[in-house]
Amino acid sequence: MGDSSPRSRVKNGAFTAPDPRALTTLLPAFKFRQLIGCGEMGAVYRAEQISLGRDVAIKVLPPELSSVQPFSTSFKIEARAMAKLTHPNLIGVYDFGEVDHMLFLVMELIDGNTLNKSINGATVDPVRAVRIIEGIAQGLGEAHQHQLLHRDIKPANIMITQQLKPVLGNFGLAAPAGNAGSGLDIVSSGYVAPEVLEDFTSASPASDVYSLGVIMHELVTGIEPSPGVAADLIQVPDIKGLREIAGQVLSNDPAQRPQDGGTFAAELKRWLKSASQTRPSLLTAPATPIPATTARNTTPKILSSVSGGIPLPLLALFALALAVVALFAFRGGTDDTHPAGGKQQRVSQPPSEASSLPTIQPKSNSQKQPFRLRAHKSEMRNLLTSAANELVVARQRNVVAFQQEVVGQENAWAPYLSCIDQGRGLLPRYIAPDKKFTIAPEMTDLANRYAFDHQGQIEYRHLAVIKELHQASIETLKDEEVPRSGSLVKNEFEWLEWLGVDIFKILARPPDGEWVLRFAPEDSDAVRLVFKTGGVVRIFDKGLPSKGRFYTTEMGELHVIRPEDRGNWTLRWREPWLDGRDQAGRKVRFRRRAFAFENPFGNQEEQRRRKSPERPR
Repeated sequence: MGDSSPRSRVKNGAFTAPDPRALTTLLPAFKFRQLIGCGEMGAVYRAEQISLGRDVAIKVLPPELSSVQPFSTSFKIEARAMAKLTHPNLIGVYDFGEVDHMLFLVMELIDGNTLNKSINGATVDPVRAVRIIEGIAQGLGEAHQHQLLHRDIKPANIMITQQLKPVLGNFGLAAPAGNAGSGLDIVSSGYVAPEVLEDFTSASPASDVYSLGVIMHELVTGIEPSPGVAADLIQVPDIKGLREIAGQVLSNDPAQRPQDGGTFAAELKRWLKSASQTRPSLLTAPATPIPATTARNTTPKILSSVSGGIPLPLLALFALALAVVALFAFRGGTDDTHPAGGKQQRVSQPPSEASSLPTIQPKSNSQKQPFRLRAHKSEMRNLLTSAANELVVARQRNVVAFQQEVVGQENAWAPYLSCIDQGRGLLPRYIAPDKKFTIAPEMTDLANRYAFDHQGQIEYRHLAVIKELHQASIETLKDEEVPRSGSLVKNEFEWLEWLGVDIFKILARPPDGEWVLRFAPEDSDAVRLVFKTGGVVRIFDKGLPSKGRFYTTEMGELHVIRPEDRGNWTLRWREPWLDGRDQAGRKVRFRRRAFAFENPFGNQEEQRRRKSPERPR
């Protein structure tokens, strides 16, 4: 750290991290605070993104990598793809670039510790170990669905948050599936699949799955892997077929393994369900609340009792917290129509700037208390409102960051800037033709980055909070034996309506974007709807434009009023659909079509040449 030159150096084959002060000079949008870690593939720093006032992690790669053209090109292309991977078990990617011949990646800062430091060489209870791997497999499955490989999965690249949630990061070697060759051959650890050790370009989703299998084997056996050495399956606990799963995922033949992360996650989920039937004390024990001050200052531990020097009560506390991280229950106030059970649990909070929900502390009642449905609904509404407010604040910060990016270019961006919904913090994802807005190629990337990538990630995490609250509520209703319909259990939007909230307010957004009529009576024409601010909706009927009005009700209904007595629609939000009926009571369904800033708008002839709307079906 004594070298104040901005350029990183390589000494004796090892990467030397640049000085944080020099990086702050090179990237003035960030204030580099400290070096978190450094390895052969780069250095990771804790920094502040000044425009948004948030802490981020920034990885800086050695200049030797940027000089390898295939790697540099692949990195820049895939960094954009990684920014669209929004999953609770993946570290978010905010931005990327190159400065002073060094590639860099701006990522979500995880408050926690790496998996290898958390386990510290100890064995982990099989159920807890599988829960960790199942969570990572889910995130990896999201990456594989987007045709991305990780290629460097190991405990050092898995973080355990303060909420004891596993998160996979460091996609620094990520590459498109089927195009793994980046011009580099950087694999030597015992977590790498055998086919990749022989040929780096043979990496596939099944290779990533193998690496996860090695980590699972290490967690349950305590045996650290060695390159090219087959894992000893005899050491894996023979519980409900866990040894067979390990044997399959660690097969030398990629075709014998689960073919992607999502498939592996599904197998582990089935195993967990089976194992839970023989381990009720682990999976149903109530969680003891952890004081906020303790959670902030304590590194999460997931060790078993073989770890020395740690009090058993503390180990039990974290074991219980990990076991019930996905189980929630809520208590409430005034309606006593159902008997209450004895479970007391708390809400887990995902680490997101748009989802800082208050934790509900359990009450210390030793006797059954009447379940108060009305208070439960009120509590859910309050939590949803709080989450919606956090969503708006996060989006408003995103708007501010975008506006700072275009300082000095206000005239070119004027039509776009005038469409920003400041109240809800919404950057427009499209521009109506009447704005006559021509977007240059360099403007396209900026608009996409903030309106789609950043804003989309914020909204995805907000939906994750809604889903989490929905699951918690349904679990409570199930425990209290409250009658509920199947659709209420499966659909969080119906649950929102059951609570009596306005879906559009909870989502903090209008039905912005373009909607195409996909299902309607046979005599219907092709229709597109484009909702705008001020309650205006542009209606394209047979390709001919007109203007209508729309409004929403407190019950979450969307009423669209067509001009010239052409009839109205009453719709409900069922993302990605708007379902409802026309004025005659016939069923209609609109499907969202995403806009993108790819071509200049405003030329009417060009608008007519655009792809015609789909016919109803």
